[in-house]
Amino acid sequence: MNRSHSLKKLVALASIFTLLPTAALIAQPAAPQAPAAPDARPPRGPGFGHRGPEFFLERMAEALALSDGQIAGIEELMSAHKIETAGLEMEARLAHETVRELVESDVFDEAAIREAAQKAADSQIELTVERARLRSEIHAVLTPEQQEKASELKTVRQERRHHFREGPGGRHGKAPRAWRR
Repeated sequence: MNRSHSLKKLVALASIFTLLPTAALIAQPAAPQAPAAPDARPPRGPGFGHRGPEFFLERMAEALALSDGQIAGIEELMSAHKIETAGLEMEARLAHETVRELVESDVFDEAAIREAAQKAADSQIELTVERARLRSEIHAVLTPEQQEKASELKTVRQERRHHFREGPGGRHGKAPRAWRR
């Protein structure tokens, strides 16, 4: 069996295993949910601390006082990029999985590892470029005042991140009172 045939099989299996749980969830009736408190935070989405693009947009709209037109424009941009990046994310995941399998293989094949690692790097580059493109397009929707405010908020976020990584107590250091909600 040649390598391209194995990779095609891997892609097909990954697609199947990705779609089956989704189809099962869609087929199930929605469970009744208790009404949330008015100030309750939305439930966490997939991944550690990830709440999804809706939460991001809601917070951005609040912090930057976005108009309805700006919100609609940003929603449109995010939807278009979500479609664009879905394939890139799957490609990157498969490429990294291939590298891992080759590295953990009992047979060392330097050329195959280099080729797979290059494909993984290339797919990561494409994802990074696409994310930067989205950020740039969102930035273009903002007024100069909103752009300045967004830059200030970014600086505050970076300071918070640095504090928790390097600050008193290391990663689990306490945030200054001004940062707490």
